[in-house]
Amino acid sequence: MPGFEKYADNPLIMYYVFAVIVAYPVSRIFRRAGFPAYEAVALVLPVLGFLACAALLSLRPWPALEAVRRERGVV
Repeated sequence: MPGFEKYADNPLIMYYVFAVIVAYPVSRIFRRAGFPAYEAVALVLPVLGFLACAALLSLRPWPALEAVRRERGVV
């Protein structure tokens, strides 16, 4: 694409392009886990955003998983 080269050299712009592309799938993961989708907004923070999303998903109990366990009678 003509003129794209001036943006490709800036890593921060490339990060935000990638974060925008990934924001929708990450918000769907949050919704399926039972969390609000707006927590995917953490992706706005360069580098720390992906770590924050990973921490939010891995360090808290998933409400959707608890509902499935209650439904099946598993403790």
